[in-house]
Amino acid sequence: MLNAFFDGSGPGHSDGRYVMAGYVAFCPTWADIAEEWAATLAETPSIPKFKLSLSRSKEWRDQVGISEDQMQNKITQLSALVAPPKTLFSVICSISEPDFKRVVEETGVSGNKQVRAVLGKYAFKTAYTTLFHNVVARTLNQVRMLGITGDQVDFVFDRENELFDNANSILRDMRRFFDPELFTMCGDAIQRDEDKVLPLQAADLIAGISKDQCQDPNNLELQNRIVSVAGKEKGENATLHLTEQRIREMISAVLTPMPEGWKPPFDYGVAL
Repeated sequence: MLNAFFDGSGPGHSDGRYVMAGYVAFCPTWADIAEEWAATLAETPSIPKFKLSLSRSKEWRDQVGISEDQMQNKITQLSALVAPPKTLFSVICSISEPDFKRVVEETGVSGNKQVRAVLGKYAFKTAYTTLFHNVVARTLNQVRMLGITGDQVDFVFDRENELFDNANSILRDMRRFFDPELFTMCGDAIQRDEDKVLPLQAADLIAGISKDQCQDPNNLELQNRIVSVAGKEKGENATLHLTEQRIREMISAVLTPMPEGWKPPFDYGVAL
């Protein structure tokens, strides 16, 4: 059994990118990582939990009693616990929310009755939904590429309530279109609280650093930092930064006129 833990980092300004990222590993590996993560949090100077945005707040650091340098050292320790090959691989997907909204509006896909009849009324409603399905798709295909057979992947997302529920509803409906291998491989998707589920704190870490790198892609320090948490060897990370052209291709695929009995004209695990 494999578990994939994901968290999102939304755009910080009008031209920012929305990132969803996390890690995939076997359940026993996650149990070990969670134990080591908790121990690292408890090491002096201890912190009650990890969240990247809090770690950057002087007010929060002062409140819990940790300096900026000590916090950076703790981040380095935490990163080493989850960076591949400690986990099997990382998954990072990002999208420009302004690009997404513009293409959806121009194509009218969210109001297309044929698409809504098959994918549901929430398809292409939000950038979150698109990222949700892309990280699931990339996870399943990465597992298949690594030749891992016979194992189911269960997905755990940080709590986003209605956004998660809508995206997961589409996933449940889409499963009937999966090829048999992906159908068997794709387990449940649930949402949990990152305060209680430590691997979600690891997902927060990689999502936040990925967001930094997306905002400043030519920054060598940030490039090195993302490699340090996402892995650099072949097969260690599955990264997809959705361009406007890719968004248009995805929407064009589902808008292609199909005969009666229409189903999504793409392999969920490849072209979504």
